[in-house]
Order: sequence, then C-alpha cells, then structure tokens
Amino acid sequence: MLEQPSISAALASLEHAPLSRKKAMLLALLIDEAIEASANDDPLAHRAAVAQTHSALALVMELCAMREDGPRLTLEPMTITAADAPALHEADYMVSLYNSGTVQRVRLAWPDGRREDALTVLRQAVAELER
Repeated sequence: MLEQPSISAALASLEHAPLSRKKAMLLALLIDEAIEASANDDPLAHRAAVAQTHSALALVMELCAMREDGPRLTLEPMTITAADAPALHEADYMVSLYNSGTVQRVRLAWPDGRREDALTVLRQAVAELER
C-alpha cells in the first residue's frame, strides 16, 4: 500500500522540483485536506472562517475547488531584472541568460489575468496551517 505524503514532505518535493505543476497541485490538495480534517460540525462555515483570516489558505482552497472562474496552475516565463539576479539559484541565472532574461515559474493564473507565484502562496499556506 502506498503511503500518503505529509505536507512537509510534499513541500520539500516541490522545492526540489519547483517547475512541477503536479507536485504543486499535490501539496495544494494535501493542504485542502488538512483544512477539511480540522473542521468541526459545519465544514462550510469552517472553510469560510479560514478563508477570512488566512489569505494563502483561501487561495489554496480556491485552487482546489477547480471552479471555471478560479485559478489554475500554469507554467509561465517570468522576466528577471538585474536586481533579481543575485537572489537566483545558479541554474535559474544560467537559464535566464539563455532565455532573454526569463525563467519559468509555476503560477496561479485566473481567467481575469491575475497572477500569483504558486510556490510562494503554498509556502505561506503551509506556514498559516502550522499556526
């Protein structure tokens, strides 16, 4: 029987492979499941209360709801400025040199054009869940 990965193991796996939409979605679903498991009598009221007080968890729940007007995980090129370059990993920096100053990132993308960095949101959601 396969073991279900923990949230911390899923986050570590995503950080090791930050361009994997599959790993990002697995982490999001594990976070969503943890929110569901912490609900008491009324899961919908619990989710609404969590969404009001924790913005990253609200984004994760929105992603996992898979609504037509909700966010999707996409892989998009991001422009790297000279000021951003020192903070990049060496591999990302080299990729940016050969790709006209861009690197790929997994993003939350809404149909209305809004964008968020998925790894940042998921890290924040894990931190909010641990509080």
